[in-house]
Amino acid sequence: ITRSLPGVNDLFIVAGNDYFSCAVANPASRRCIGFEHWEAPESIHESTIENIFSESHLANPSASYRRVNCAFAGTPSLFVPDALYEKDSAANQLKLAYGDWTGSNSILADDIPELQLKNVHVPESNVQKSISAVFKQCEFHHSATVRLKYLMSFSAPGKEPVILAHVRDEVMDVTVVKGKTFLFHNSFRCHSPEEMLYYLLLVFEQLHVNPETADLFFAGNIDHDSEHFKVARRYVM
Repeated sequence: ITRSLPGVNDLFIVAGNDYFSCAVANPASRRCIGFEHWEAPESIHESTIENIFSESHLANPSASYRRVNCAFAGTPSLFVPDALYEKDSAANQLKLAYGDWTGSNSILADDIPELQLKNVHVPESNVQKSISAVFKQCEFHHSATVRLKYLMSFSAPGKEPVILAHVRDEVMDVTVVKGKTFLFHNSFRCHSPEEMLYYLLLVFEQLHVNPETADLFFAGNIDHDSEHFKVARRYVM
């Protein structure tokens, strides 16, 4: 399908620490055409990307995509207000938040003009280089930026805040938006469903949000059958 519609479809890539996903969508019909996912026993590296591209039906440069977007997941990122952002001090801001982080010296800043905000992040240099070699016009972002923009599509002025809880392994990222106002973003280490519930309720309490009326969305490694979702549904949703 992608080859029969050159320059029409968009390719979306998510590169995690130990997984790689790609999806093709048609912007005119707003439909997903295909999805592929790979998991690595260890971390994703250059040879892994080369093997994926050699066997992928979607991540193929001959498809002539209209746009190619890649989001890094699991790499350091930090939301910084536009008024406080300075390109030359971005590395120091990340070090203050993460301590001694490892990665490339290349630092990207995703612009979120609706919130007058930037998401400063460090891409995985070898993975970025491998993807750029195949898709030279690829745009690179951070998955937290994508989640925030997705959350904003549900938020409207005058309504209750919208909360997104992204669960990955034993870490939960919580982002809260109200209208065009960015209220909160933080990461919590959760070793059990009860610990996850504790942090969720803490966020609701600190922001004076009613858990019975606010919109809460889950993303990441969680589904309707998981204990984490069942506990949250019992007390929050």
